Amino acid sequence: MIRSSGRTARDLWSRYLPAFVLSTYLSTSASALPIVCARYIVPTVASAHGKAGTYFRSDLWIANQSTERLTFFLDYRCSVACPPWQGGSPQVTLEPGETRQFDDVVRTIFNRPESRGALSVGHCIVLPSPDSPFSVISRTYTDAPGGSGTNGTVVPGFGEGWRILSASFIGLAANAGDLRTGYRTNVGIVGMYSVPDHPISVRLTLRDSTGALIGAGTVSVGDPVQINDVFAALGAPDVVTTNATLHVESSDGYFIPWVTVIDNQSGDSNFLPITPRQ
Repeated sequence: MIRSSGRTARDLWSRYLPAFVLSTYLSTSASALPIVCARYIVPTVASAHGKAGTYFRSDLWIANQSTERLTFFLDYRCSVACPPWQGGSPQVTLEPGETRQFDDVVRTIFNRPESRGALSVGHCIVLPSPDSPFSVISRTYTDAPGGSGTNGTVVPGFGEGWRILSASFIGLAANAGDLRTGYRTNVGIVGMYSVPDHPISVRLTLRDSTGALIGAGTVSVGDPVQINDVFAALGAPDVVTTNATLHVESSDGYFIPWVTVIDNQSGDSNFLPITPRQ
């Protein structure tokens, strides 16, 4: 949560909030009043076909846990270039205690089929309004083999408190690019405040179970970045393992990293937890 007012708020939030938020909450009449803006970032959402016959899509839930009616803004940033958005800034108003579900949110709300990226959900209030807690969660999934249900993973929303400069993940897996068995690992980076004209540089380092170096590389993060088959991308396409470690770090700015390990046969996936590094 960020507290600010007037010009300072506009300068900070204009980098990643839809224009309607600024015009609504930072208008001339309200500029003298302090505002509180809060958001959650869902670092990976999709509505796109993947490898090994998968078709990943993401459902989204927003819960208004306050005693006030709240209006939320939704913003989607592709990990690759998307056509210009023509639908305006999506907004949703929830009554106190209400939870709303959005199926296949990338396609149904943003009309971005065959794309993947990051989603933010947030709102601003003018003080002295009461606290306005809310929660955001998503699930990304694909059809199970044979059409019997779906396989997927929960992806949480990350609030402003996740100011990461360095983090690690354990349990990464690879199968030397063979999609018939084993697992593959995708990695993503979302800059907390980065945009294409102000990117940050993030270093990725893969190590095996003994700590020996497998591969390393650096990515520039303006829009969200997704790296499919991170082992191949970092120069280790022939590795077979279920016990690798990934370290990510940046000295340029805060970011949210994410890792999913995907079963090549079923399409089931695990969203690995972040271990912040001091």
